[in-house]
Amino acid sequence: MIWINAYSYLSQKKFTDNKNILYLDYEYWCENSQNVLKKISSKIKLDYSYFVNNIELKKSIKKIELKENSMVLKSRNIFDKLRKINNKSFIINK
Repeated sequence: MIWINAYSYLSQKKFTDNKNILYLDYEYWCENSQNVLKKISSKIKLDYSYFVNNIELKKSIKKIELKENSMVLKSRNIFDKLRKINNKSFIINK
């Protein structure tokens, strides 16, 4: 319940519209680590060449059986909202 409150708070418009906050979901990070590092290094003005081919991530997946209830639905809605924000955050401007 605590993480649902935290992520609900962080998904407010005052945070999602802030260009200095990047939302990063674990799956996206694992599958797109170079794009993520390129975006972050650009934001903090760090030489991206340090990261090129130096990091390889492997996604770890656990299947958990959950009984549908209001808490699960609420968490799924928050996750979907944050995932959309994540995808918007990591579009690399050319």
